[in-house]
Amino acid sequence: MRILQLRKWLSANDDNGGKLRASGLARALSRFAAVDALGFADRGSAGLRESPRLAHYRNLYPVPLPAPAARATQIALALARGHSLRSARFCSSEYRGRVRAALASGAYDAVQVEELAMLANLDPLPSGVPLVYSAHNVESALTQELLRARGRALAALGPFDRRRAVAEERRALQQARLCLAVSEADRHELSSLAAPLGCPIHVVPNCADDDITPAPEAVSAGERPRRAVFVACFDWSPNVEGANWFLGEVLPHLRRLGPPCAVHFVGSGISPALAGALRSAGCESAADVPDTRPHLARARVAIVPLLSGGGTRLKIVEAWAAGVPVVSTPLGAAGLGGNDGSDLLLAREPSAFAAALGRVLGDDALYRSLRQHGLRRAESMRWARQAATLEGLYAGLR
Repeated sequence: MRILQLRKWLSANDDNGGKLRASGLARALSRFAAVDALGFADRGSAGLRESPRLAHYRNLYPVPLPAPAARATQIALALARGHSLRSARFCSSEYRGRVRAALASGAYDAVQVEELAMLANLDPLPSGVPLVYSAHNVESALTQELLRARGRALAALGPFDRRRAVAEERRALQQARLCLAVSEADRHELSSLAAPLGCPIHVVPNCADDDITPAPEAVSAGERPRRAVFVACFDWSPNVEGANWFLGEVLPHLRRLGPPCAVHFVGSGISPALAGALRSAGCESAADVPDTRPHLARARVAIVPLLSGGGTRLKIVEAWAAGVPVVSTPLGAAGLGGNDGSDLLLAREPSAFAAALGRVLGDDALYRSLRQHGLRRAESMRWARQAATLEGLYAGLR
């Protein structure tokens, strides 16, 4: 079987959740199919062919981003045609042309589209070529809160844009022969949009890379330093909101509780404003690192202080796989089925979040218990374990 995967980004660095899920799914697909990828070439696109992160692809088709003026024109045209704001940002005549040319070759048995926005660049498929829609989020459930985070002017567009996103998701579920959701909650919500004519929706959860191995046990509570790490893409507004909440609301409580702790923020898109706030709060940052695993390996605990967002958090699954205990808000851990007190610690209020973090920092027995439960949870949450499921789903498309 030959599959064309349409991604937002082709990059040598998987530095956000969308890239990580797209690459992980492709690795699982490549166990039974030949997979090609087409996506926008981003700032990490140098050395694509040589990147081990993309070695599972047979062919790569990077598409250059339009120049700013051309991109603004294409966004305006896409909005005029009725697309949502998030989809309009990725409408590209060149991307559409590259997809059309690839499919005209007759080389593909199926097309898998990662994320709703990329469907705007897809013409009707050739007869006999099924569409698989990989939904990383329920976009219509996210759009209002994401616009609200960008200021009052865009927040006013929230209800209007949500209606457009709902229409796009319904069209996607009518056009697709199969939909992949990240959780049962997302599957249920998408099913309500698809009724009564939509395609089958199956859960393929977010998983950790197969090469993430447990780090050595962190230093004991009586030794120094003890590190907490927040791994995230800080271009994503819910992560920035969570970072600011942690700095402003949680960290003062943690400092009053007393356990000495070095807090590290690791990931892409750390803005000058956030970097300045981190310095002022006495926290450290590592921006645009090629690999987050060494930072996890040195951590006593991973924090997920999210107050908004959708889908499920790869950062939790990766922490489990690395043997790093997790303290999260309930929303941050939504969709993963983790048990509070055994697989991770959950807290929503700032003082409770700080107290939970302090417990992991100071209690070696709790640390080891959370570590072992997390490692057990991660055993089944590997991309290699999803290959058989995906192969069965794809066999049903024939």
